[in-house]
Amino acid sequence: MRLKELRGNVTQEKIANDLNISQKVYSNYETGFSEPNLKKLIEIADYFHVSLDYLCEHITEHQFQIGHLDEQSKEIMSLIQPLDKEGKAKVIGYINGLSGN
Repeated sequence: MRLKELRGNVTQEKIANDLNISQKVYSNYETGFSEPNLKKLIEIADYFHVSLDYLCEHITEHQFQIGHLDEQSKEIMSLIQPLDKEGKAKVIGYINGLSGN
């Protein structure tokens, strides 16, 4: 599961309290020592505002986001994907200029 990644800088204790479980139980979920039941999995996914598929690493972030794009956005993404870091930075700069950011 992506618990550690999703938790970011928030403490395990804070999330455990929000989920009404002990910090030890949450830590065991995060380390893979134990796994939550389906009801708790749904609660955790809702807490982090992600799908169960994403939480359980069934799909990648890229797959998750791309699936919700319109056809033109998908085409843009396919053109950007092969660019190196510098090329992507230029595209981001150009798009920010278009949008006034």
